[in-house]
Amino acid sequence: MSSTKQHLIIPSKIKYKYLYLGIYSASSKSFSYSLYATASSEIPCYNGCSGNGLCSSGLCNCTEGFIGRDCSVRSTKLALEIQATLSLSSCCWKYADLSLLDYSKDLQINITSSTYIDIYMKPYDLYEYNSVLPSKLESEAHKYGYNTFSFKISLKNIGPWYFAFYNPSHSTSTFTLTTRTVDSSSSSSSNIIYIIASVSAAVFLITLIFAIYKIKTHNKASTVSEDSIRPEFIDKNFPKIAFKKRKHKANCKDCAICLDKFKDSDMIRELACSHIYHARCIDLWFERNTFCCLCKREIMSENIENRLGLSETFGNMSEIVMEELESPTVTTENQEQVILQRF
Repeated sequence: MSSTKQHLIIPSKIKYKYLYLGIYSASSKSFSYSLYATASSEIPCYNGCSGNGLCSSGLCNCTEGFIGRDCSVRSTKLALEIQATLSLSSCCWKYADLSLLDYSKDLQINITSSTYIDIYMKPYDLYEYNSVLPSKLESEAHKYGYNTFSFKISLKNIGPWYFAFYNPSHSTSTFTLTTRTVDSSSSSSSNIIYIIASVSAAVFLITLIFAIYKIKTHNKASTVSEDSIRPEFIDKNFPKIAFKKRKHKANCKDCAICLDKFKDSDMIRELACSHIYHARCIDLWFERNTFCCLCKREIMSENIENRLGLSETFGNMSEIVMEELESPTVTTENQEQVILQRF
């Protein structure tokens, strides 16, 4: 069995000075071959267009049903808005071509397949000598799927679009294919809608985060306000005094907050529980707390406020009683009666 294969070499397309030709055979049997090299001022077509087209200036104008540089590949002619039914054997390829006139639109393809199928697509340039059919290595778009699926491609190039279908399954696949053009503006509108939705979602998320932050800040401020003691209450009930005036009664020599030793000139506050602190230290403490730093007794509790009030009352009454007892008119016999009358 003999066969003839023609290879077209265009000098302007060769990058190197010399051209080497390698011949490989996958058969274990020996074979013979003949090699003829001819030169022509006119550019010939690949394989004489395989008898399936007319050669013109090195380009094959294939008859309908054939595609490729040498018109050797059978192809199914597709038409817009018309459903085509194709059958593809296991692990085989099938080709189709679609002529388009309006390249300002997008091409939408709807496919229903009984098995998984690969689709490779690319525009075919009639004026490019090295242009090849779509494949795993040469494709502008690659889609795959099974059952019913659809997709869009942008029509960037002028010329027919070629499709290569591959069936990787172990059974014959029968599928239907419908093509139609859609306005590119619809895709642009979808993109605009997507961008607007994304920006709106981002703005909403930022607003939500800011609102949560403000609420937490407000709650924290409220908590600090609730857990603090008013300065006027502190000044009224625990007035500032110099440490030297309280020195003889102090049980501690250090401030439990700053841990510094008291100096005679330091201004202090003495709480109802008799613990003393630097005035500046305990004032800062009461901005966030309502209890004594040492004994943890609540300063604002009703009992303490009442006790403070009672202490003040009893203190005033004691002074009055002492003055009356020291009066010359009060004898030893009626001292007890004076005390009972006052208390």
